[in-house]
Amino acid sequence: MKFEEHVLYMGWPNCLRLYNDEAELIIAIDIGIRILHYGFIRGQNIFYLSAEDMGQQGGNKWKIYGGHRLWHAPEAIPRTYFPDNSPIKYSFDGKNLLLTQLQETITGLIKQIQIRAFEHGNRVEVLHRIINQNLWPVKLSVWAISVMRPGGTAVIPQEPYGEGDDYLLPTRSMALWSYTQMHDLRWRWGRKYIQASQDVNLVSEQKIGILNKQGLGGILSRG
Repeated sequence: MKFEEHVLYMGWPNCLRLYNDEAELIIAIDIGIRILHYGFIRGQNIFYLSAEDMGQQGGNKWKIYGGHRLWHAPEAIPRTYFPDNSPIKYSFDGKNLLLTQLQETITGLIKQIQIRAFEHGNRVEVLHRIINQNLWPVKLSVWAISVMRPGGTAVIPQEPYGEGDDYLLPTRSMALWSYTQMHDLRWRWGRKYIQASQDVNLVSEQKIGILNKQGLGGILSRG
């Protein structure tokens, strides 16, 4: 895996690039922790980027920017919406890229993402951490959000199907947001997967969280 600094990308002059012979990532370091780009070499970006926010940085207003980011749940204003507009610290040891955001003044929390890419192939491991620097405990959950480009389908693996006396306990918990509509045609509830497809003709938000053995996975579909 190769590493570059000071890469210009979509108006941001100071980005990082991780790449091998197949895939690449571009990470912003002036607007909080933000993976702006992931895709095949010379291929399209699988992430959505907000056109009105491209190249912007600084200020005290929260911006969506796009890409992949780290939040803390449950969602609340203003706690969750602390602006990710400041430069971050980073280090690269040849295998792992460690990104550390400055302590949030209103929460006392520090966000951290560790990215491990590989010499070959398109596999990437992303580890998320939230560090509590307060003198008291804080109850929260790590919430990793990927804002995807339009036209795709989100796929959430189901727990293995089973029936009979050996399968009497629940295998997953589901949380539905107040605006989730289970009859929405964008949902496909299969035996192995749950799928949510994006449709430009529909504008209602659809979001669920599924807690299973792998952790909390949230999906969001907008028109």
